[in-house]
Amino acid sequence: MLKTRLITAAVLLALFAAVLWIGNKAFAISSAVIAGLIIYEFLGVALVPSRRGVKFYHDDAVIYAIILALPGMALVFFGVELAMGLTIFAVTSFLVRECFLYESLPDEGPAKDVISAFAIAFFYPFLFGLMFIISIDRISQIFHSDAWRIILWFVLLVVVSDTGAYVGGRLMGRNKLAPRISPNKTIEGAVSGFICVLIFSQLLSELLKLTPSFSNLIVVAVLVGILAPLGDLVESWIKRIYRVKDMGNLLPGHGGVFDRVDSYIFASLALFLLTV
Repeated sequence: MLKTRLITAAVLLALFAAVLWIGNKAFAISSAVIAGLIIYEFLGVALVPSRRGVKFYHDDAVIYAIILALPGMALVFFGVELAMGLTIFAVTSFLVRECFLYESLPDEGPAKDVISAFAIAFFYPFLFGLMFIISIDRISQIFHSDAWRIILWFVLLVVVSDTGAYVGGRLMGRNKLAPRISPNKTIEGAVSGFICVLIFSQLLSELLKLTPSFSNLIVVAVLVGILAPLGDLVESWIKRIYRVKDMGNLLPGHGGVFDRVDSYIFASLALFLLTV
């Protein structure tokens, strides 16, 4: 398992390096693709109990993931107007399709579950994904050739947050943060992750020679230290609700895409502040 995890991690690092080298369009496109994969993984889990006895629930997850990935792609290439239009199309097409599928279901209970699942997919990975893509685009416009440095700084900060929380929790963890949702997370681990983010934010900014003001970076770092673990906690809560260990199995040894980027979803709020 360790060998599999390391190989997968090496492949992901190589892909991330390639995206950084290509530039902001590649990063925005990959963000849209990741958002689509997250939506697919989540709906693939969430639709199972509601589609029990209906053999096409995985097809439903694929269809809705593609529909919700289109606005992000449109935002990258054609601007906000088309993205907004496709967002309206995504929601209306879902409602119309579910309206007709309702005819084949014995009662309204599954339909309620499906609408709830779609609402979570829309307001969680979809809208956060769009905001992340907008942030990348605006950072590229504001900071030009230095955009990759800010993106790398942000990604590394989330890694520091997760690593600091894990190590701190293993070494000092005594008090559970949310025992019902995630028994392994501790208050000491969360505090350790936050402190590590504050320390490494300055070290990384100097190493990468960032151009934004020091005060802006501190504010973003503080928010990353708070929001990243919250993103992880929310995804753990969703998995607890649907009683699954991982949201998918696309990444051997690591679970699903959702499991790897949960911290970045909430932390993207902090990245967006750099462009305001």
